[in-house]
Amino acid sequence: MFGSKVVVEVTETNISNAIINGDLIYLNAALLLGWDVNAEFEDWDKKDDHVGVTPLILAACANKTEVIDLFLKNGANPNIKARLRSKSYSIEPGVTALANAAYNCNGAAIQRLVSAGAEVDVLTRCGDSPLPIIITGYRLKPDGFIWTQSNIEKLIESTMVGIKALVDAKAKPLDHPQAREDLQSFLDDVIKYRPSICNCENLKALLDAGLDPEAKVTWNKKEVSVAELLIELSPTYQGRMAIAKTGLLFLGVVAASLLLKGSSSGKDI
Repeated sequence: MFGSKVVVEVTETNISNAIINGDLIYLNAALLLGWDVNAEFEDWDKKDDHVGVTPLILAACANKTEVIDLFLKNGANPNIKARLRSKSYSIEPGVTALANAAYNCNGAAIQRLVSAGAEVDVLTRCGDSPLPIIITGYRLKPDGFIWTQSNIEKLIESTMVGIKALVDAKAKPLDHPQAREDLQSFLDDVIKYRPSICNCENLKALLDAGLDPEAKVTWNKKEVSVAELLIELSPTYQGRMAIAKTGLLFLGVVAASLLLKGSSSGKDI
């Protein structure tokens, strides 16, 4: 009814449910009422199980990019670590929002967190930083991932955005053999499922992430090294190839013209 007041009850359970469900209306209302976006859950209403986790970390774990945006715009600190383990979600002590976004291969969220000052080389208690985490996350695939052509293409694009954001922020390159092997497998998938994003810029980002330049890939039905592929994808190389093709075409036209001329005059050439 017009003129009636809507009462917003700010409880940890309501907050966590709103984060998980992406309820921006409720979260905006809670912020207007003075709710502290950096306050970790303490289970003060005895109904929540995210004790020791900040709302931003939970939003990253739940893969809610718009909620992450809202929290960052309202002063959320991207570098707070989870103090305790969440029972409902795979949030381990010591992880940050960026680590969770990386595990979900959420490139857009990674971009926003990095832009907000998230530390790209901070380690979890297991000794992993966001760059190897996103590579592992891609190999294992995020929770709930359903394999379809469209979904794998979107996942590849999002993962590439995340890797590039971390590399651009000077994340340390991969040094573990398994992670580097996973990175090469990711490039194989890029070529197989999303070749349109296999360009110089993205390939350089993968090399900066730790991809072996001598690793072999299949491109245009031939085996080449990553270094050779980078040369082949470079605008200079493509420009030279275009000129060469134009030159061959010109020679073909000239040869055809001479053949026609000789044929019309009854002479061999």
